[in-house]
Amino acid sequence: MKKEFYVYVAQTKKGLYEVSMPWVPSLAEPLRGPSAAQLKEELMFRLIELAHTSLPPFLLDRLIPPVAPYLNNIYVEIERQIEPDRPPVSLTAVIHVVAGSWGEEEEKRLWIPKAPQETLVLPTLDDLYATVNQWVRDYADEHMLDSLEPLQSMHHAYLDTITVDIGYPSLLDDEREGPPEKLSGRLTRPETLEQVATNLSHRAEDSTLSAAYGREKLVDELVDVFTSKRPMNVCLVGPSGVGKTAIVHEAARRAWAMNTAYQERKDIWQSAGDRIIAGMSIIGQWEMRTEAMCRELKERKDVLFVESLIGMLHAGKTTHGDSNVARFIEPYLEQDHFGIVTEATEETWTLARSMAPGFVDHFRRIQVPELGYKETLGVLSEFIRDIEAHHQVRYTADAMESVLHLSRRFFQNDAYPGKAVRLIKQCQYEALRYVNEFDWEYQTEVRVDTDLVARVVQRQTGLPLTILEPGKGRAPDEIRRQFESRVFGQPEAIEAVSALVATIEQGLSDPRKPLGSFLFIGPSGVGKTETAKAIATDLFGSVERMIRFDMSEFSSSMGISRLIGTSRDPDGELTTKVRLQPFCVLLFDEIEKAHPMVIDLLLQVLGDGRLTDAAGRNVDFRNAVIILTSNLGAGTEERWMGFSDTSTSDRRLHYLRAAETFFRPEIFNRIDTIIAYRPLDAEALRRIARRTLQGLLERRGLRQAQVMVDVDQALIDYLATRSVDKRYGARTLAHRIERTLITPLAEKLISQPVSQDVTRVVISPSDDGVQMDFIHLNKAPRPSEKVALAPAPKELAGVVTSLEKLQTKLLNTLKDARFSEISAQYETILDAINNEAKQGSVSAQLADQLTSREHVINQIERIEERLQGLHDPKNPGEFSVPTHSEETKSRLQGLSKMLRELEEASIWADVQLESLANSESGVTLVFQGLSGPAGEIMSKWHRWVEVIQEKFELNGSFAYLDRSTWQTSRPRDLARAHGFAFSSTAPGARAIAHSIGGFTWCPRPASIGHHALLHVGTTDEAHVSSEALRDALKANGTPHIGEDFIEFVESEGHLEDVRTGLRVPIPEDRGQNLNTFMTQILVPRLYLQDKNAHQVGGKD
Repeated sequence: MKKEFYVYVAQTKKGLYEVSMPWVPSLAEPLRGPSAAQLKEELMFRLIELAHTSLPPFLLDRLIPPVAPYLNNIYVEIERQIEPDRPPVSLTAVIHVVAGSWGEEEEKRLWIPKAPQETLVLPTLDDLYATVNQWVRDYADEHMLDSLEPLQSMHHAYLDTITVDIGYPSLLDDEREGPPEKLSGRLTRPETLEQVATNLSHRAEDSTLSAAYGREKLVDELVDVFTSKRPMNVCLVGPSGVGKTAIVHEAARRAWAMNTAYQERKDIWQSAGDRIIAGMSIIGQWEMRTEAMCRELKERKDVLFVESLIGMLHAGKTTHGDSNVARFIEPYLEQDHFGIVTEATEETWTLARSMAPGFVDHFRRIQVPELGYKETLGVLSEFIRDIEAHHQVRYTADAMESVLHLSRRFFQNDAYPGKAVRLIKQCQYEALRYVNEFDWEYQTEVRVDTDLVARVVQRQTGLPLTILEPGKGRAPDEIRRQFESRVFGQPEAIEAVSALVATIEQGLSDPRKPLGSFLFIGPSGVGKTETAKAIATDLFGSVERMIRFDMSEFSSSMGISRLIGTSRDPDGELTTKVRLQPFCVLLFDEIEKAHPMVIDLLLQVLGDGRLTDAAGRNVDFRNAVIILTSNLGAGTEERWMGFSDTSTSDRRLHYLRAAETFFRPEIFNRIDTIIAYRPLDAEALRRIARRTLQGLLERRGLRQAQVMVDVDQALIDYLATRSVDKRYGARTLAHRIERTLITPLAEKLISQPVSQDVTRVVISPSDDGVQMDFIHLNKAPRPSEKVALAPAPKELAGVVTSLEKLQTKLLNTLKDARFSEISAQYETILDAINNEAKQGSVSAQLADQLTSREHVINQIERIEERLQGLHDPKNPGEFSVPTHSEETKSRLQGLSKMLRELEEASIWADVQLESLANSESGVTLVFQGLSGPAGEIMSKWHRWVEVIQEKFELNGSFAYLDRSTWQTSRPRDLARAHGFAFSSTAPGARAIAHSIGGFTWCPRPASIGHHALLHVGTTDEAHVSSEALRDALKANGTPHIGEDFIEFVESEGHLEDVRTGLRVPIPEDRGQNLNTFMTQILVPRLYLQDKNAHQVGGKD
């Protein structure tokens, strides 16, 4: 007996529903869950159980639904006394109320879903609002509510109907005696199916199934399968990503709509082999579950959708037996008890047929071909239209084109349209993440363009944007420089890999093959593996993307099983790693040691970029770079080892013949490029030694002990020329450095007294081997007098006092003999220039002298003018400041700021006066990175010096140190430079230089990075041009590093001035912020050096 019942359905929040029957006391408590359809079915089963087992026959009428019920949203406002001593508060809420009546009753009944078991009766609906308000007031008093939140129903809700076949429950009491009535078929809850499968009919009703576009014929064919009276078994066969699951979901949605229209019921359950046996650890447990699942499907006449055909054959299979899920399902298929729809690729279909031909023969094969480019474009258009209709996302036409291009090029293991649709979804999620993370008050939508698509693909693949975005490719020279910084002394290898990267970045690589295949051949320890690491870092962003196989481990024929797996363990080492990370560099090290059958395995990889594992799964190698390394030929030509003068062409020919002799032609001809590596020369070994030392000397023990190691260049030369075995190239260099430096250094550190200070260790060669000098660096001492300027005045009295002190200092400066002398010099030089001008030429030296003195005189006069501008016209000699009644915070701040500027200008004028009085000729500052990654702090100091030069008008010149060579051109990346110099002849430049000279110490926590040490040296001579500065540094060398103090400490985004105790946040690289920052650092130090400075009010 089928009957229609009303149910109350509410969506309390996104993805969460409540379903109940408020008029049935046993079903009034709401059921909660993510699927409204599933909750309604659960309510149906509870209703059936009530009718057949729980309710006495004379109470069955309680299940009869009210006549024509309807849902009301009622706004309620009441006043309630919450606290005795306070006035009543107003409480408001919107409450859902279901109104209806029983049969022909005249009274109306009200049910409130938020208050189960509550029923209100009223004669007519005219009293609806008053009755509900009174009930809410009584309910709040009874439950002592201070808010109506428990009754609040601001969410969407509606009344729905469910059709329930409740059968024919027993109406007589004597028929209820004995065991409970046994239900069957659709009257029973499918407990096993609910555990192992998802009901697609529920998802169809909830509108959460994915749609399939452009597959009408296949969808219609599958709908016939789902709605057929006779069970049918179908397998959709097609490549991964072709849309098989989407076709099943679309067909399930349409089948549900048809069944609903015809008032029929046939559910479709989605499961997988692994899900069926999940959690079954006891022998025989999963078999019992599979049997129970099949019985429920048989009784309900439902359809089972299994995600993988091969998964049913593997699920349950062990090393001790061949039993599997498919074997338990097969008898039910033979007797047409229920139907199964499943999926397979061409490879897994063939493998499944070979494993269980009888089981596979039960399925009718439906081929699902891959869509073409144009068809996929149509699918994407419909899919994007649907996304844009429901979300604040808009896709540009270029973005759609980029999705098609990038998915076709870099996701070749999947098929259209799946890979393009998946990328569209990921771009949508990324765009919505921007909407959710940022408060865009005026932005109603976010655009998905080619840049966003490229960033999404980059996060998945690790490929740089230079490859993914058109027009972003680097210049060949830039790529070459990148590899030259990693691979030393191998120009042929650098040229070959640079050409490969340039080809990939321009999108010109062959999409049917791996990105590239190389044979690196040559003696040991010359950089073959390092080249592979450099490619992985440059192409995929990390050295972790290099997958290395030592081929000496695969010298037997069993190595094939390790690489591609076996039938019982199909996850081979090679195929699994590439399947999990297809964007990688595959390094087959010492390929000549592998078994010939293992080498033959590479035929398919090098040729088509594909390999099939033992489970029949196709693994894509077309996004990988394949590198084979070999020492073939290295032992047959001893004269080519070490530093011989053998020509490059002869060496290449020798190794090429050795490779051609060893490899079969079909392998040899599939390798794109064969690179013969040179023996390392002395310069390459020096660079390797320098890099090896950097890695060894940044170990955790040295960082924790605050030990900074400086290695003399002569020691690097010593290690590069005397510590290398020509047979093994640079491979022994790290071992020699370990024995020569690290072990003696550890012994020396043990014997040194424990100190919290920074220890600088200078290591240099000596007659006895290696000399180590330990220097403890002390922090700069604090002066006896207070160096930091006084705080800014916070009241008028302080402003007046500071102005009076500044006025007194200015008067003393104007009376100072230095100022008088400079003024006289200015007039003398001016007369000399005028005389020279009459003769037709003016000395540049005299012009510079005149300009420097004029600048200082004008600066002092400007200070005087600004102070006079603050005088009261009515009271000469007194400053005009606002009275207490006129005083405001903003005016006081303005006066304090101006006062600070005047004080700074006064200090700088005194410094320049002293410089001119002493006839200082200028200064040169030399910045050197000594230990650790000092490039970062050095680049910061370079920017700060530029700011100092601009603010104090120093007009200097720069030179840069690249390893041991000084040059005038600024490097592209200052962080990679080894030092720089700045020289200026401006008055006061020497005082500034001496104020910042010394060590800058950059401590870092071990989890963040390495400590760094920078030294700032000075020489009291200046050079007008960068060329002259460079030549002087080349001739005289860098200043000697004496026992200077640590003057600055840079850490946690702050620069601490050790001498003054000031700790200032380092601002972003913006002119005004940096100007203020350097003023805060320099002015207190200049104040300390100013011999005639007087204590004045100012700001720290």
